[in-house]
Amino acid sequence: MNARTAEKTARSGWPTVISQALQLPSGARFYKCALQVNPFAYLARHAKTTSFADEQAYNTAMVDACIANGIEVIGVTDHYRITTSVSLIQAARAAGLHVFPGFEACSKDGVHILCLFDPDRDIATIERIIGDCGIHDDKIASPTGKHDATELLDACRTWGGVCVAAHVTSTSGLLTQLHGQARVNAWKHKELLACSIPGTVSGTPDDKRPIIENKNAEYRRERPIAVLNSHDVDGPAHFSDNSCSCWIKMSTVSVGALRQAFLDPDSRIRLASDPKPEEHTELLAIAWQGGFLDEAGIHFNENLNALIGGRGTGKSTVIESIRYAIDGSPLGEDAQRLHDDFVKHVLRSGTKVSLLVRSHRPAKREYLIERTVPSPPIVKDAGGAVTKLSPADIVPQAEVYGQHEISELTRHADKLTLLLERFVERDATLQQRKKDIARQLEETREASVRIAREMQQLEQRLETLPGLEETLKRYEETGLREKLKDRSSLVKEEASLNPDYSPTSWIFVQTESVPLRKKGVKTRTTHGTGAAPHG
Repeated sequence: MNARTAEKTARSGWPTVISQALQLPSGARFYKCALQVNPFAYLARHAKTTSFADEQAYNTAMVDACIANGIEVIGVTDHYRITTSVSLIQAARAAGLHVFPGFEACSKDGVHILCLFDPDRDIATIERIIGDCGIHDDKIASPTGKHDATELLDACRTWGGVCVAAHVTSTSGLLTQLHGQARVNAWKHKELLACSIPGTVSGTPDDKRPIIENKNAEYRRERPIAVLNSHDVDGPAHFSDNSCSCWIKMSTVSVGALRQAFLDPDSRIRLASDPKPEEHTELLAIAWQGGFLDEAGIHFNENLNALIGGRGTGKSTVIESIRYAIDGSPLGEDAQRLHDDFVKHVLRSGTKVSLLVRSHRPAKREYLIERTVPSPPIVKDAGGAVTKLSPADIVPQAEVYGQHEISELTRHADKLTLLLERFVERDATLQQRKKDIARQLEETREASVRIAREMQQLEQRLETLPGLEETLKRYEETGLREKLKDRSSLVKEEASLNPDYSPTSWIFVQTESVPLRKKGVKTRTTHGTGAAPHG
């Protein structure tokens, strides 16, 4: 029993209508795939070390390892052989695994290419295809076919298979084995849709990385090649090696689905080195009991879900039923009226809407939201017990929009703003930072007022400067400077003759100073810009 089968079995406790919905197809999903698995005979033929005594023990261990590591799809690809792979294919399928039968081809120019076929492809037909490659002798451990790389790619499409360039950067890989124009032609061949590498693209050799990244002009392809991790698996332990498997998104496990994935690798191929998808609340299934939708159900996809159909096919019914189950409210007034009319006239009283939800936080659990018109919703746990949780606790911040509501919202700027609200990142320190900035602005304002006042005072003082300069000029025109010099000499002489002389007031004209009166006189006169000292 694989992981998916076990998961479905575990859900058997849900109401019948939900269990039936879970059995319905849910569209494309990611499968963990190991596409280059070797059978037991390959190990013996190539002298590979193994601890298994026989093929049955090897097959059992290989299947168990697949299940333990979440591998759901394998490709069994012995070198130009298919009958050696039959027992491993049968054991894997008996355990619920999907198997692409095929072989690993070696072109006459030495390139190794995986040729994979639909799971239901007849083994005898694949045996004839190997014969068409010119292989008629099983004695050679790793024979070389009659086709070169480009001829093999052409032939594989006519066989109904799909090709993967094996270990493309290693020995016998296309980018290592071929050179010049032959390598360009093989790499750009329209039937080469995928190649395998053992690790990350960034870890490939410098001379080959631009080719794989589709940045080398000479090797540039119309569509970038799909890059896989599908290294040789020679034993159970290899299934835990990230170089041996990757995730491929397919609606059904088939060659057609592989082709579709290879044509759209950005959304359908995921390597172990790629970022792991973030866990999020999932809507798993919806079902109705009562009303005109009685016993109907939908199994939702784990990734993107798209409802496509003409008028009246039920697209809005699904949307409004989800909204009703989680107790959501439309933003637009018209949308609210339409929703109310839907509940009243389409669902009608007594109809039960059941929505199965998977929540990953704080732990992975599944809940069933049930709502019977016109009662409020209830939330049940996996055991069927009614909890105290509300839909908002299980599906937080859920937003549901119908096409008419979206059209209505485009006409209201305020409602469009509400749509953008969820993209705004909240900063817990924002309010405190605003207060700090307001305080700094207040301090800056007070400082600005103080400086403005001081500047005004300076300007007032500067206004008196022309008058002072004019007064000084008149004094200079009268010869006062020379007279003061003479007077200064007399004062010095008098001071030297009269030790009791002690002036208390001075006249300053620039740097010259003279006493006006003898000791005891309190008169003081100041001219110019100097300050009178006191002695």
